[in-house]
Amino acid sequence: MQSGARMALIDGDLESALEWTAARVRRYGSKYAIRDLQQILHITGRSDFAWSVFDQGLSNSKRYDSQLWSGALVGHRVASATTADLVKWIEASELRRKSFIRRGDSLASIQLAQRYLLLSGITDRAPSTELSDAIEKFRLDRPATYFFMQEPDPEQPPPALRWRGWVLEDGRTFSHDDMIPTPAHGQKAKSRELIDSRYEMIADAMSAFLAGDHEKSFELFNETAYYYNLEEFLAYYAFSASAIGNADHLSAALAAREPAFQEIENNVELGSVELGYRFNEDLTYAVLESSKGRHEAALKYLKQALNNRPYIEDRAIYPYYQIADMADRMFENTGVREYREFSLDLARRHTVVLPMYSWAYFIVAKYSDTEVERIKATASGLALDPLSFRATKLPKELVEDAKAYRAKHGAPYKNRNAGSEPAST
Repeated sequence: MQSGARMALIDGDLESALEWTAARVRRYGSKYAIRDLQQILHITGRSDFAWSVFDQGLSNSKRYDSQLWSGALVGHRVASATTADLVKWIEASELRRKSFIRRGDSLASIQLAQRYLLLSGITDRAPSTELSDAIEKFRLDRPATYFFMQEPDPEQPPPALRWRGWVLEDGRTFSHDDMIPTPAHGQKAKSRELIDSRYEMIADAMSAFLAGDHEKSFELFNETAYYYNLEEFLAYYAFSASAIGNADHLSAALAAREPAFQEIENNVELGSVELGYRFNEDLTYAVLESSKGRHEAALKYLKQALNNRPYIEDRAIYPYYQIADMADRMFENTGVREYREFSLDLARRHTVVLPMYSWAYFIVAKYSDTEVERIKATASGLALDPLSFRATKLPKELVEDAKAYRAKHGAPYKNRNAGSEPAST
């Protein structure tokens, strides 16, 4: 059923894709199928039904799975929803306000309303200084408490000590043994202090990043890394650090992780390794290599990240989007054409396999050498997300031509077949 739906999407047959996906939901109740059903309903003009699917899925889910919210994002994009609109939507339902999941084996909780606002606010959106304030509204736990203790340093002879930190949230403690060392580490700090949630801190850092203020972004990422793992945002931190010439500490920090990866690879059994287990590191390596002018190595790491990428699950940014976004930024930063071609090829394929995500169309519109393809991509992108930040960077003439095309022919993603799109497969 999943293959039938995917093949229908590749063929541009949205109605068949909807039928396959609905059948999969009825037969198996898969959380991924429910996500896909919402998305296809939204882009085929059946949003009222899609929202009922979301609310029913939320009320039936014991764990309030994060996949539901990926379906909601497509609907909010189509509806031109702003961050303020999302806040009102979340506030209208207790289930939306209080949705959370436990993260793997950890006792730490992922607060899904906060995560959703961050995901929405940094995916093809203009920088916003109000994003962290919106996220703070939906914090379920008390303000996190960070505290230090001293313990023996296993890498040094006694009586050497090291600082170790914990974050206390939701009445539970969890430690960060693998925090990326930053210039802030090693400074003397209070033994106990109240801090913002990870999502609030990341929102501030990413808002500065999107505004192109790498000095401020670097500072805010450092503050976040002092308390939390940067994880999926490590590459953005590396980009800002490289932009201001302050990335030397990252190479050593990444190198310290390699023995663990090597052990995994030396003892791998089919199906025993988590998908995308080194995705964050590979994408970060790509950024660092590009900043040093080693573009062949950077492209190698980009391809490694693409070929072994994780599902989004509880991440607060889409892995596929990150790869294309980073390649796009590397091209703008260096002018090396291979990054542009990499991002364009990735975006083209994405519009075929997953036609509901608007950002990919705008990358095609930005870089395609074919005028007709640029117009169609822009028309589809604007139908799926009229508030796209990337769309504001396109030539005004292109946007006007796209609007005229859509008024006459409708959104191209609804009328596509595999043979009509250049270089799509």
